[in-house]
Amino acid sequence: MGDRLVVVGALISDGDRFLMTQRYDSDPSWPGCWEFPGGKVEPGESDGDALERELREELGVEVQAGERFLRVEVPRPDGRLLDFRVLRCVLRSGTPQPLEVQAIRWLDLAGAKALAVPRADEPVLARIESDGLDSSRLD
Repeated sequence: MGDRLVVVGALISDGDRFLMTQRYDSDPSWPGCWEFPGGKVEPGESDGDALERELREELGVEVQAGERFLRVEVPRPDGRLLDFRVLRCVLRSGTPQPLEVQAIRWLDLAGAKALAVPRADEPVLARIESDGLDSSRLD
């Protein structure tokens, strides 16, 4: 097992709302929590390619991955470091469907903050709160 797990997440916004997905209640890590959609980066994939693939699989949509919104590093219980890279994405085609997640919702900041989220997603919500969804500052 490597010492770093690279995961990408999508920030897809529509006005003041953004898309979040709910993990299955049976998920061994963060069961039932809400998170920015995405997943693991496979060997040889760019962050953008991984995110486009994950959203096709999980939600049945085509997105265009854009610039990085935030990068978060948090330690995991197994000793590995979670390297979470959130990219802005534009929905190109399709309507999000919960194909490989328990549920999906378009939420505003207050709605998202009222839900349980994994530790890596908390700084993303804090960044949205401080800088807004349209911030151009890169991390």
